Amino acid sequence: GSAQMIWVMVTVTVYAGFVARFFPWRLRAVNALDLYANVALLFVSALLAVLTYAQSVSTSVSNGISVAIIIITISPLPVAALVAGYIVYVHNHPAPRQARLKALALLVP
Repeated sequence: GSAQMIWVMVTVTVYAGFVARFFPWRLRAVNALDLYANVALLFVSALLAVLTYAQSVSTSVSNGISVAIIIITISPLPVAALVAGYIVYVHNHPAPRQARLKALALLVP
């Protein structure tokens, strides 16, 4: 029950730390999405650990926690849609990116 959720939380926290440190994905927006999804997973794991105890206490409390778990679980989906839209926009409109690259090239001798 809750011991397994603690292991999940530790594993997700270590993975999120590596993502924050090394930024393994090519685009910064995808790294941010990955961190957001990991934080959501961390919250869901914590709520599931609480839910194991709350079920024996009160039905209304466990129902509220269940709704929160559902909302947090699906919350990365709209964020992923926004990131996908941003990636498509940047891919189809390269002028701002090229201007940034030119400005950066001026800084490097």
